Amino acid sequence: MAKRESQGMQIALILLVIATVVLCIATYFFWSQGQKAQKQADSLREQSQQDSRNLSTTVLENQNLKKYLGFAPESSNTQEIEQSFNNDMQMFGQSVPDTDRNYKNLPAHLAATIKDKNAQISELKAAEAKLKADLAASEELAKNKIGTATDGHKKADMDLQEQRNQFEEEITRLTNTVNDIKKKYEATKKRLSDENKKISRKLAMTTGDLNNLRQRHEEAEDKLRRLQVKTFEQPDGKITHVNQSSGTVYLSIGSADALQRQTTFSVYDVDENNLARAQPKGSIEVTRIMGDHLAEARVLDDTVTDPIISGDMIYSPLWQAGKAVHFALAGSLDADGDGKDDSELIKNLISINGGAIDAIVDNRGIRSGELSIETRYLVVGKSPSRRSNEDGAEEYKRLRNEAESFGVLTLSLDRFLADMGYKAVGKVVALGKGASANDFRTERKSPKIERFRPRTPPRRKSSVLDE
Repeated sequence: MAKRESQGMQIALILLVIATVVLCIATYFFWSQGQKAQKQADSLREQSQQDSRNLSTTVLENQNLKKYLGFAPESSNTQEIEQSFNNDMQMFGQSVPDTDRNYKNLPAHLAATIKDKNAQISELKAAEAKLKADLAASEELAKNKIGTATDGHKKADMDLQEQRNQFEEEITRLTNTVNDIKKKYEATKKRLSDENKKISRKLAMTTGDLNNLRQRHEEAEDKLRRLQVKTFEQPDGKITHVNQSSGTVYLSIGSADALQRQTTFSVYDVDENNLARAQPKGSIEVTRIMGDHLAEARVLDDTVTDPIISGDMIYSPLWQAGKAVHFALAGSLDADGDGKDDSELIKNLISINGGAIDAIVDNRGIRSGELSIETRYLVVGKSPSRRSNEDGAEEYKRLRNEAESFGVLTLSLDRFLADMGYKAVGKVVALGKGASANDFRTERKSPKIERFRPRTPPRRKSSVLDE
């Protein structure tokens, strides 16, 4: 019995020891976990404090940035600032590159623009001061002449008064003399009045001449700038891609260049560096506008031995990027060699390609319209015969002389058609009983293309303004 109690005590002791060990292990485990949790809590607390400091710094920087941009730090939001920025760029940054559209670079661009405008204003003020000085000199000259006339008038009045005093002393004896002197006085007064009117008219004419000289000076400057523009040295664009299978090409010009459908161009070799001397290798017609600087065109004419390729240049005398090209026409314009005038065809070609016609001398020598500083080309055909229409031949010659004096470039009809890529449609021959042997004759000399070089602008004649 005592042995069993001893065993029970041993078992209880063992269980107590095991329980104690387990309790120690559990206590250590929970203590270790608590330490780790405490470290994590400290780390999170420190991170939260750092984030709070960073947020405060960011908020302070954001408020300072708003203040620097001129907005209220507390009430302004990002959307309001962005709207104000877009409005400022729309108002002041139209001519500024996209990379410089910001508040840091915008003042520099605005300052440069203001500097250029101030320079232009200074030049205009200098010109105005010169004109005012010339006008003041003219007024001073007129004032001196008026003063001279006034002095003469006063002297005449004094002489008259002196004579009147003498007449009063001898009124009876010198009555006839007094009447003669009165007549002289009236004549002198009328003469001085007439001279005064002449001086006033001369002053008005001097002012008008000054205005005319100013207008002539402006016209001369405009004409000189126009004459100095290079017309045939630069192509209108180039071919960027060629689809040989469909006979289409793609161009480097488009809607932003005011390009229209059905505009035709001559094609020149990519290595050609002087279009005025070059021979076109083919022609194309615009069929579709695809973008600001992209258009599709169909090939009208090319050769197998020298096909149209990417990089080839295009040119047309009828088209200029962003503006209408102005023309004048002279004489009989036979485009297809049938001996008949095709002026209406030429007018339609110019119109459909966006050009404008300023003056025409038709095949009968009848003129309509006038050349202007905008007129760029004169297309010449066959002159009216002097034997049958001398007046028409003179009008034809007069228009050509005016074009030369205006600096307008003269084009032969063949060169005009070649540069715009136009090909005359062949004659359709009807078969059957109504056919004629002459309809089948194909022997015909090819039209000779007149080569030309850009005309050197005429030397300006000296004028009063030059002096």
